[in-house]
Amino acid sequence: MDGQMVPNGAQQGNIALSTVIDFSLQKAYHELMVLSELLPRKTDMERKMEIVQYAYRTRQLFIRVLALVKWAKNGCKIDQCMAISNYLDQQAMLYIDTADRLSKLARGTLVQARLPSFSIPVAVDVLTSGTYPRLPSCIRDKIIPPDPITTEEETSTLKRLTQIIEYRLVTSDIPRAFKQLTAYNGRVKLLVDKEFSATLTVMGDYLTLPWRLLGIEILVEDLDSRDGKPLVHDLQIDYLHTLVQSRLVDTETPLHELYTVLHSFCQSLQLEVLYSQAQKLIHEQLNSSICIEKYIPCKRLIISYWRPRGSTMPSQHQQSNSAVYKIDIHVNESDVYKPLSIDHTPSASRHVSCQLPYALKSNQLSIEKILLETVHAWSHVRLNELEHILRDLHIATDFVISDLPPTLTFKIIKPCMETECVRIAVDCQQGSFLVSMAQLGDCSKVVSEIQQHLNLPNKQQKPEVLKGFLHSLKLWIGMERCRSSIQYIRTLCQDKLPFVQADQHPVSQLGSSVLYVKVPLQESLYVVVVVDVTDSNPLSLQHRFYLLPVSPCTYTDDNSAPDIPRLYMKPGPLTRLDNKSLVHAHSIQTLMEVNNTAEEMESSRSEESCYFVSELVSVVSQCELRAEFVSLAEHLTKEGIAHQGLQDEEGAIPCRLTLLGLPTLYGEADELLSTLLQVTIRVNLEHMHWVLEYIFSKNPVSEEGVSSYQCIQTYDMKNGRNVSGTVDEIIKDWKAMVKLYNLCTSYSRSFAEHKQDVKLYKFAFKSLQLAYGPSKNYLVGLSWQGDRKPNGDRIETPFEVAFTVCSTVDKVSQNPHTLTAHFLEELINSPGTSLAQFMQVLCDTVRPLAAIQKLPDLVLFGLHHSSPKSIPHSAFTVLAQSATFIKISYRQMYLIDITICDGERVLVRDGAYGTFDYQRDRSSHYTTAQGFKAFLANYEETEQSEFARSQSIREEDHPPTPSNMPAAMDTLEALFSAPSKPSPPTVNRQDPSPKPTFPSANSPAVDPLGGFGSPLDIQMTSPALPMSSPATMPSPSPSSNILAASPGLHFHPHGLSQNLDSSQTFPNPSPKGSWLNSPAPVSGSYTLSPRAGNLSQATISRSPHDTMAGAQGQRAPLRSGYVALPTVLSHNSLTKIMTPTSIPPDGSDIPFKAVCCPLERFLGAAHLKRHLLKVLTSDVKERVTMVQAGLEPGTVCWTSDSLQYKVSMDTSCQFLQLSVTPVQQEQVVIWTTEETLTFEKFFSHRVVSPPFKQNNVLSFCRMTSAPAKIVKDFIRIINKQFYPDPVSRWNVEWCLTIPHDVNRRRLDKLETGVGAMIVQADKIFYVLKFTRNTADTTGEPFTQFTVPFVYEMAVDQLEVAEKASSNRPDSAITQAVINIVQSTRLQQANYQLQQHTAIFASCQDIMNRMNP
Repeated sequence: MDGQMVPNGAQQGNIALSTVIDFSLQKAYHELMVLSELLPRKTDMERKMEIVQYAYRTRQLFIRVLALVKWAKNGCKIDQCMAISNYLDQQAMLYIDTADRLSKLARGTLVQARLPSFSIPVAVDVLTSGTYPRLPSCIRDKIIPPDPITTEEETSTLKRLTQIIEYRLVTSDIPRAFKQLTAYNGRVKLLVDKEFSATLTVMGDYLTLPWRLLGIEILVEDLDSRDGKPLVHDLQIDYLHTLVQSRLVDTETPLHELYTVLHSFCQSLQLEVLYSQAQKLIHEQLNSSICIEKYIPCKRLIISYWRPRGSTMPSQHQQSNSAVYKIDIHVNESDVYKPLSIDHTPSASRHVSCQLPYALKSNQLSIEKILLETVHAWSHVRLNELEHILRDLHIATDFVISDLPPTLTFKIIKPCMETECVRIAVDCQQGSFLVSMAQLGDCSKVVSEIQQHLNLPNKQQKPEVLKGFLHSLKLWIGMERCRSSIQYIRTLCQDKLPFVQADQHPVSQLGSSVLYVKVPLQESLYVVVVVDVTDSNPLSLQHRFYLLPVSPCTYTDDNSAPDIPRLYMKPGPLTRLDNKSLVHAHSIQTLMEVNNTAEEMESSRSEESCYFVSELVSVVSQCELRAEFVSLAEHLTKEGIAHQGLQDEEGAIPCRLTLLGLPTLYGEADELLSTLLQVTIRVNLEHMHWVLEYIFSKNPVSEEGVSSYQCIQTYDMKNGRNVSGTVDEIIKDWKAMVKLYNLCTSYSRSFAEHKQDVKLYKFAFKSLQLAYGPSKNYLVGLSWQGDRKPNGDRIETPFEVAFTVCSTVDKVSQNPHTLTAHFLEELINSPGTSLAQFMQVLCDTVRPLAAIQKLPDLVLFGLHHSSPKSIPHSAFTVLAQSATFIKISYRQMYLIDITICDGERVLVRDGAYGTFDYQRDRSSHYTTAQGFKAFLANYEETEQSEFARSQSIREEDHPPTPSNMPAAMDTLEALFSAPSKPSPPTVNRQDPSPKPTFPSANSPAVDPLGGFGSPLDIQMTSPALPMSSPATMPSPSPSSNILAASPGLHFHPHGLSQNLDSSQTFPNPSPKGSWLNSPAPVSGSYTLSPRAGNLSQATISRSPHDTMAGAQGQRAPLRSGYVALPTVLSHNSLTKIMTPTSIPPDGSDIPFKAVCCPLERFLGAAHLKRHLLKVLTSDVKERVTMVQAGLEPGTVCWTSDSLQYKVSMDTSCQFLQLSVTPVQQEQVVIWTTEETLTFEKFFSHRVVSPPFKQNNVLSFCRMTSAPAKIVKDFIRIINKQFYPDPVSRWNVEWCLTIPHDVNRRRLDKLETGVGAMIVQADKIFYVLKFTRNTADTTGEPFTQFTVPFVYEMAVDQLEVAEKASSNRPDSAITQAVINIVQSTRLQQANYQLQQHTAIFASCQDIMNRMNP
């Protein structure tokens, strides 16, 4: 044992705790995966056993891990104790080892020890002088070196030696190759650039002493193949060093011998490098293009180049080419001071010799560079020779020879683009000519022929053949230009056509450079283009054009494929076209800006003509245009429209077609034809449109004295459109112009009457736009669409109506007449309806429809108590029944009928009443709106408004029985049974456009049964304007659907269609009763107003209700007729009712931001009042007591514990008001006036405020059903909501419905929007929302949170109805609220002394102490 102790921790293997846990998890996962693969193959019992065993093993494993984890908590202390113990053990071992060693020394070593005799003199010397002088001197001389010379002595010695060397150099014969001699530090350096350098010195100052060679450095490098590595081995350097040193001793000219030996070695090395580079170049790049003809080491290297592929022997090279190209690199034996010489074969002239390399440059040890310079020089020679040949032929111009690589570029035509220039280069490997052209397509054959000809031996080359090839190339360029130009005119070009027997036709004599261009939109017409070169100017091209008609035919002698039918063409007469006249007619100005100067146009034309053959495009376009004109003229003649034929015209439009007449349309167009001056057809070449120009002598609706009026119509010519279709459209548009013109002329005669209400916005003969409305901000557009033929029957619905708004108006977003657009379109298309009558209807109905359009169109969730949250509901649904009769449904419960009358009056009634019955319509599920008559009475502009309000309230709340009906009802009912003679309708024959008479709203003869006038008094001046009203709509069966309402269109207030529930129905007009489908009334029949429809007296007297009542043997009991009567309102009153405003329900200082119209406020209040009564009699009936006696009409009253609640409508009939009074008999809790007022404000501002949710009323009723002490705390919390404490950190808000964040936590599966107040026998569930006070600037991330609570009334304890979870971001808030509630529970005695419950105490603590 050596005494060194190893720590105990190092002896034992340690492993990390995380590794142990990781291994355990991996083992459990691995065994589980093995079980998942093996268990499916075992029986059920075996699977159960395996699972139990796995669970047991895994449990034991993790129990051990758990024990290890618990033990590891104190592991650090154990490690410290173990370290201390190990340290003490190590110290003990050290003491034991020391004792053992001392014992061994004393018992064994010291026993035999002896001391020598003491040397007294030596000791005295050491002690006195500190030295040992008695050491022998021989030892000192051998061990201690002599003192070195000083720096000054060394510098002077080297300087003297340098002087001796300089003297030796001056007196010696030095080779002239040593141009750089450097003497320094007693030596001299001799340098030959890129070859070698040698360093010499002398061993003394005697002249007979030889030079001493210190070192040699070879400077020859092979940067191409050796990557800069040294070419000479160290052993070779040593050999050269020995050889040169021996030559320096035994010769009279030692420096010459030095240069001769090293220079010869370097040149041999350079030849070897060039030889290796040539071999590498042959194997890697050039293959057989070059060849090493001869190589003599240290003397000569001959390489041949420009060898054809496949020739490996010199004999083959000589046979294939007349010239043999070689380079000879050799040592210059005549002058040893010159570098390697280069000779060229064949010998070059004086002009070329200046470009060829003749000696190896010091920095050019590369065979590839030598070959490139040689090839570059010979390429220039060959290209210059070819240039002289081409110049002599006079077929090209602009010769340019460029470098790198040498290329000869020239032009064979003028003008010429860069891509059309011919480029001839020399192949660097083979020495042959390479001919190319950038724009190379089908011309590859001609270019290859030129290249083959140029590469022939000089004796076989013929200039005439080369000239012919270049001529073919010129023609091909001309053909390619034509093909590219044709791409701009949407047609096809072909080199050949399948002609039948074309050998005898003139087309076969046109030559080979021919193109057949199909005329666009013409199937059997081609333009033949012939490209040729002029004799006078061989560098320019000329084009000839021919017109060739063809006809399809078959060929019986075609035996190539007898089973496959092929299409052939038979050529017609070939006609030569005049290029100049067609190009001049086309006018190049259509393709350029007209305002360009002449010089700019000429320059752009020359640039364009280099590649774009504008002449060809002009000819084809002219042929296309004239062919289209001819076809159009033929079709016009077939339709009986006379014209003057095709006429030429100057300017951008080359020709025109003038029409002499248009169809009279059986006399309808006579008036318009009398104003027509001229009709001309032209073509817009830029957009390819037919342009039809009408010139009239006047505009029928223009007030200015204009001498003529122009109307332009365009028709598309693109996509191969048939000309016959264009002619049909011209006739159709002419008919539309005639219809609109006649409509406008009849309207212009009566325009003075409507000048204040209607303004002409735009008239373009095919369309008419009129502005109407109070500010002329609405537009109606009329256009004629022709005749339609549905189901095979010809019916005319020619006019289409489009309602828009003026673009200059910002406040108007949509035209209100989009609600009744269908009925208005039917109105303008009904027989006999004039434009004046149509505009009168628009002017009379625009303001009421604009008011209806202001109704809200929002779709909300949770409006109904029983509907699921996923179904949205809209508050208002507008359904147009006719142009003047509108039904408005509110939440599918209330129905309002609005009929528009003349004199700026409308009739409004409750649509839930039957049309001919005072009772509610049995076929509808709609409910009568209690107090609706009183609400409308507030907006009546009559003196009887107050009487009407009181009468409506009295009769709605106390409906009389049929036995005590007023006598007036009998009188009104007798109007329909008493016979009378109607007066015939009167028509003003002087006015061709009579104004339709609407039902008078102020007429005393108002139909009490739901109509708008007695048939004895209401007449219509013109039978051409039938309209429907509720009086003409028999009630359908209960199974009728709301979607079946005539005409089946449901309109939203803003024109959007609504998908209503199919089970909801309301009274629908029958097909026979609707004015849309009813025939015109016969002469002498009694007709109602335009809104009352066509209904005779017999029809009224026998309504469907009377018929049904007669069949049952008794008549249905009648309700008070006053409530069912419509209310007369002005347009201003209707606008006020439907205009959204923000009016607080009371005069309190509480902010109120809800915006809604008075009609919605009334209907919402009536709806919630009805639902309030339903909740009190069903949901909370066991905890409240209803009060019936001593109440005003329309009041709902109930008591709960110590409070009495009364809910009634206010005087404006728009708000529900709550009155809370303590019950004196049961006053257990003392109530203050402030508390009752707070509860009343909470009811008006939060419970029955927009959007009028039923669940708010449900939650409020449940609040009132709680015990009085708890209700008092509720009111305290509500008071904190209305009047927040600025000192508190949080503000509280009572939630009447479940918010979204509570639903997101899935608390008891409560849906968003349901009632947030639940009262049971001993528990109360409610939700509070806390919002951070704006005065608190702590900067916390949460600004608001919602907490659901459950209160146990028996023990007065409050709990949070959810638990904190780490998976939610608001878990910290929930935990904080739980802690506050638990701490508040500990102070129960304190807040009970203050007459509080845990509800208010916990809320107050959360507001003051909450800090998440």
